Amino acid sequence: MGSTSGSGGGEITHHSPALEQLFERLDPESGLRVLDLGPAARRNLEHYSTFATRVRFVDLLGGGARRDLTILEDEAFALRLAGLLPLDDEAYDLVLSWDRFNYLNETQAALVARHLAAVAAHGAKLHAMIVTTPTMSAEPMRYQIVGPGEIAYFTTSPDVVPAPDLSAARMERWLEPFRVTRSVILRHGVRELLAVSG
Repeated sequence: MGSTSGSGGGEITHHSPALEQLFERLDPESGLRVLDLGPAARRNLEHYSTFATRVRFVDLLGGGARRDLTILEDEAFALRLAGLLPLDDEAYDLVLSWDRFNYLNETQAALVARHLAAVAAHGAKLHAMIVTTPTMSAEPMRYQIVGPGEIAYFTTSPDVVPAPDLSAARMERWLEPFRVTRSVILRHGVRELLAVSG
């Protein structure tokens, strides 16, 4: 199901069937809008630019931002989130959350999912990656798209922490009002989810 290979600079690539499905049959003339919750990456922008007219990167949990955001509770968290991802006139058609949900508690994850649904178009697709191994990187990973169904992984910290042990059912509850349409565990210990809004 998944394949792993090394390439230069410590880059590890994995096949990503849910990402492949996310990008299949996209019409470059349809004016799609993409929201990427990781740091801006040239490879990702180049890939999105083949079909999207608008691309926005919001490094939701990058570096100090993660520590600042995840210590907040309920209303304060929601207000900070609204500042990072304001509502505007153009709703997003594709949302890539990468591994960010692994670093949120249940309340925070539900708030993020609801806010993403609010900034997403009806029928928008969301891609998420959930760690299924006992430990994970202490900081969110960096991901670069190297092909429609291939992702390069980069660690940003040498430290590891316990992973949240999220079941598929629990993650589906977190993602409401998105509806999970695909859930697959890859050989390297990641569950990929593809969900649709509306």
